[in-house]
Amino acid sequence: MTNGLHVISLKVLDQPGVLQRISSLISRRNFNIHTITAGATETEGITRITITFWGDDNTANQVVRQLDKLQEVKWIEELDKETTLLREIALMKVQAKSPEERADILNFVNVYGAKVVEAVKNGLAVEVTGGPKKVSSFIDVMETFGVTQLVRSGALAIERMGEVKY
Repeated sequence: MTNGLHVISLKVLDQPGVLQRISSLISRRNFNIHTITAGATETEGITRITITFWGDDNTANQVVRQLDKLQEVKWIEELDKETTLLREIALMKVQAKSPEERADILNFVNVYGAKVVEAVKNGLAVEVTGGPKKVSSFIDVMETFGVTQLVRSGALAIERMGEVKY
C-alpha cells in the first residue's frame, strides 16, 4: 500500500448541503481532508469538487466507494498524479520595508511567474498560481520578507488532455 497524497474528483448535483454531506461522510470515517474545492463546471447544475487527503491506497478506495453511494454524486474518480494537472492559488500581503527589499520581492515575483495585484508604500499584495510545491516554495521565500496575511486555495485538478509532446 502506498501512503501519499490522493486526489479525488467528483461531479455532483449543484444543490444546497451537498458539500456538507460529502465532508461529513469523510470525517465520520476519521479521514482527514487536506484540501477541498468546489466550483462550476461546463454543465449547468453540476459542480466539480476536488478533494485531497493523505493516506494509503486502501483508504482512497474506501473514500471513493463511500462517496459513490451518495445520490448527488454523478461521477467520481481518483486522479492519477502523473496524468493530472494540479494547481493552487495563493494571495498574500508582503512587507517591503525599503526600496531594496521591494526590488528583491519583485525579482522573486518575476522568477516564480507570480503577479503583483496591489502595491502600497510599505508592501505588496501578490498572487501566485501553480502546482502545490511551487506555491509552497514561493510562500516560503515571501515569509523571509514578512507575510502579514495569506490565503491559499485548495487544489484544483483536471486530467491532462493527452500525452504531453513538448
